[in-house]
Amino acid sequence: MKHTMANPCENCPFRTDIDGYLRRDRVVEIAESLFRGASFPCHETTEEWEDDEESGMVETQSSSQCAGAEIFLAKQGTSTQMSRIAERLGMKVSKLNMKAPVCRSVNEMIRIHCGDDDDDRETCSVCNDDCEAPAGYAVGNGVIPGEGSAEFTCSECGEPVCGACSQKRGRNRVCDHCIESECP
Repeated sequence: MKHTMANPCENCPFRTDIDGYLRRDRVVEIAESLFRGASFPCHETTEEWEDDEESGMVETQSSSQCAGAEIFLAKQGTSTQMSRIAERLGMKVSKLNMKAPVCRSVNEMIRIHCGDDDDDRETCSVCNDDCEAPAGYAVGNGVIPGEGSAEFTCSECGEPVCGACSQKRGRNRVCDHCIESECP
C-alpha cells in the first residue's frame, strides 16, 4: 500500500466537516483495527467486490493509506504499523497535513457519524472486571468508548454504578467500594 496521501479526501470518514454516514459499530470497528496497528486504505483507492452473499471494498496494489486515518492516529500519538515500517525502509511517505479537519477521538467520530453525545452518559464509578458500564476499554494504542450507562446510584457515596459493581442492600444499591470500606 502506498503512503503518499497528505490530506484526507472530501468524504473521508475521519473528517470533522462531513455529514456522518457510518453506524456506531462501524466507527468502533474501524478505530479498534487502527489502534491494533492495521492499515486503512482510502476508499477512493479501493475497488468494489461482490459475490452471492456479500459485497464491500477491497484494497488493490494501487491503493493508498487513508490520510485521515493516519492524521487521526497521529493526533493520538500513534500510527499504523505499515506506516512505521514504510518510514524505516525509507519508502516515500507523505508529510501529513495536521491542520486538516480530522477527528481527535473516537467519541468525536461517533458524534459526527451518529449524533450520539456520550458526554451525557453516566459511566460506572467502580469498574470491576465484569463492569456493565465502563467509560471505555484499552485496545492496542487507544481507548474505545464504552456503550453502557450506569443504571444505579450508590446509596452510600452517591456515585453512579452498574449492577455488576454493586450489591442490593434492602431497597438500596451500594457500590463495591463502599461495601469494601465497611469491612473490619
